[in-house]
Amino acid sequence: MQLHRPIHYLKSGPSVIGHRLKRSRPSLYIKQGLSSLSWSVSGSLPNEEAVRVSRQLRQQGIAVTSAEELGLCRHLIQELRKECVKLADSPAGLQYAEDRRNDPALKKDYFFRLLGQRLIRVETADVFNKVALDPILLSIANDYLGCYAWLLRYNVWLNLPVGGEPKSSQLWHRDYGARDARENVVKMFLLLSDVTMETGAFSYIPGTQLGGWRSRLSPKVSVRQPDGSLRTTDEDMKTVISESEWITPVGGPGTIIFTDTSGFHKGGYVRTGRRLLFKALYSNWLCTMGPMVLINHLGDWDSARGRAVRWACSWS
Repeated sequence: MQLHRPIHYLKSGPSVIGHRLKRSRPSLYIKQGLSSLSWSVSGSLPNEEAVRVSRQLRQQGIAVTSAEELGLCRHLIQELRKECVKLADSPAGLQYAEDRRNDPALKKDYFFRLLGQRLIRVETADVFNKVALDPILLSIANDYLGCYAWLLRYNVWLNLPVGGEPKSSQLWHRDYGARDARENVVKMFLLLSDVTMETGAFSYIPGTQLGGWRSRLSPKVSVRQPDGSLRTTDEDMKTVISESEWITPVGGPGTIIFTDTSGFHKGGYVRTGRRLLFKALYSNWLCTMGPMVLINHLGDWDSARGRAVRWACSWS
């Protein structure tokens, strides 16, 4: 069976990423200033639901909505789900997407990136980058970040049950791409399967994002991984904040979660079934997290999408 895959050109990550990150720190501050000024002058949110999501995201570090409520193109979301299910159902797709790290303490044997583990270089418009660059989704990221955002990453995530106790990203942690509140990131998760507590729902502690009202929350470190990242179990987290304060969105295909993952979060512990979702990660221009997608001009498609897409793809 030949695996159907959209046109993504996968190249060796370090060489391309290294080239992208050679820009000096002063140049990033200049770009941040220009993008912030440009957004303050010409940026806006397209509808009331986007305003609500942005406001809640700013207050809590997480906001839940849906493709329908935001007014996203129904046909585009249906096409996205069809392509993602096709990838998830393919044995060749799973082999291509598996975590190949040898260290069992770091290897995520439950987790598959269906567009690949390496840098994605995109030269053709497809359903994946069309969703990641959707003007409504971009506007929420832009408003939260206070600038025209940079699209750093997107991928299709599949989580499967493997048994055993939760580990790695299934435990409470912060993402370390930002060193302080000036270096914001925001992730968008678009669910493509029914997600419940049994199928790996995402959990978040509101207000723990950098700059948030609970940002100083400091639970016990339960696990220190070989790469230096820190993890906290549910039991240890409960000693500093009640489980009733945790937010765990559940929902069906089309549910959308926006979140600042500098706050404490966990997810992907599947007991039965599977979790399938599309993820996009946006940042401001001071973020130290390396990009995993490079997008060239997308022909006629991008010409009508305007300034936000040009900034997101770093063409401006």
